Amino acid sequence: NQKTDLRHRKKNLQPQHGNPLGGKYHIPHGVSNAILFAHVMAFNKDACAGRLRVLCDAVYPERAALGTEEKADYMIGRIAAIVENTEIPIHLNAFGVKMADLDLLVDAGSKQQRLLVNNRKKLSLEDIRAIYLKVLKEE
Repeated sequence: NQKTDLRHRKKNLQPQHGNPLGGKYHIPHGVSNAILFAHVMAFNKDACAGRLRVLCDAVYPERAALGTEEKADYMIGRIAAIVENTEIPIHLNAFGVKMADLDLLVDAGSKQQRLLVNNRKKLSLEDIRAIYLKVLKEE
């Protein structure tokens, strides 16, 4: 049914348009994920350190002697290094996002339920703000 198909497509487009990184600043989804990923993983570390340990053991067996926390930190560091090595900007400012936009970002981020419900830990407004502050430089 063409009407149902159009409604389905509109529904699937809404989260991107509701997300100011893609909708307002036109930052590609994968790029915004890359910029934020290591910081979100660092926030979630205590809730997923065991999973990061398993990943580290599988990808970096030479690090077998490290403890869980060290392996989690190492994996988060590797994620950040990949972003830097691929020359993806590490700050949102590269796309015209300003510190003055922080409240907008926090508010919009707090409404991304499809992301928040799947996160390993609950995110407060202060947590979301702290993550965005890591990827915004003072002007």
